[in-house]
Amino acid sequence: MLSQKTVKTIREWRENLLSKNGVVNQTRVPSERQLWAKANPLDPQAHKELEDYYKNGTGYKIIAKELGISYTETRNFLLKWTNTETRKGTSVVTDELRRRRSENVKGEKSPFYNWVERFPERAEKQTKSIQGWYKNRNGERVWLRSCLEFIYAKWLDRNEIEWKSEIQTLKGKNETYRPDFFIYENGKLVKVVEIKGNYFDNVDNRSKKARRVCKRNGIKLEIIKDISPYLLDGSYYHKELKEWKQAKKQFAEK
Repeated sequence: MLSQKTVKTIREWRENLLSKNGVVNQTRVPSERQLWAKANPLDPQAHKELEDYYKNGTGYKIIAKELGISYTETRNFLLKWTNTETRKGTSVVTDELRRRRSENVKGEKSPFYNWVERFPERAEKQTKSIQGWYKNRNGERVWLRSCLEFIYAKWLDRNEIEWKSEIQTLKGKNETYRPDFFIYENGKLVKVVEIKGNYFDNVDNRSKKARRVCKRNGIKLEIIKDISPYLLDGSYYHKELKEWKQAKKQFAEK
């Protein structure tokens, strides 16, 4: 993070800079703003701290937030007025940026954290699948997105298999994938499971993306195309669907 002194120095210098006329006439004579910047360069200490901060991997958005200016203004400021050599191409996203982005989506910072209770209107929005709460064998409420997931979750509980639902988004190369189920043995993740409904069949790119991302992360992926092996003997889909509609009402209240 930039020091308060540096932030104040940069803001004051920028305000003075913007107060000058920035128009360049047709004779290509330097503008009043350019002449002022040349005669009154940014304080060397503040310049060095800003440049080092950027070169250490900090992105434009973070710097913009600290300085209280826009992303575009920050980029132009670094490039045009401080002559800082900016990153280009594949070097734009640094390891430091990846670390910060990862930290910003963990736990309560994640946009998916407890999202059902924070945005109930979205949870109740009509979709092709019937969504709702399910209470697992440990008494924990879990949000499921379809009757197919309900059938599979019950099968996992009957077989005392440790599982969680949609707890993490896996990152691939310029893409992400969020599995339906995470399966564990003795607390260790052994595979992720995707329940393949009709929408999954119709959008083959999702299936391919799931395989690519899981392969990149070294995680075993299982795609369930037929839910019938997970039904209780004598049960069938429409019977389970009726039970799911009743169960999600029962578990709606904490």
